Amino acid sequence: MTPAWDDPMFHPFLYGSGQGAEYRAGFYGLAGWHKEGHMLRALFEGVMFEHRRHINVLKDAGVSFDKAVLSGGGSRSEHWPQIFADGLGVPITVPEARETGALGAAIGSRPACSPTMRPASTP
Repeated sequence: MTPAWDDPMFHPFLYGSGQGAEYRAGFYGLAGWHKEGHMLRALFEGVMFEHRRHINVLKDAGVSFDKAVLSGGGSRSEHWPQIFADGLGVPITVPEARETGALGAAIGSRPACSPTMRPASTP
């Protein structure tokens, strides 16, 4: 679906925001002709723009940013990685590992389990 000037927007503040607890999620600019695809694209873009805001804070603090890794369920979308690449202006990598949160927790807990434990290989 090609973006248009009258597409709806989504503010992704389901649990408030670091900008204030009063911020809330919602779709804005919906019209009768908008379909599910318009809303899904708005959701994807809203989340991406909030991530871009966070990245800009890091850049302003001197952190370099020239690539990004997108993981989780949304990374399996055929559209979301490209929306992130376009919006962030950097190449996006999607890891082969499907459960990256669980993988990170396992790697982080390794020292507590055994200093000699070796990580399992991932497909």
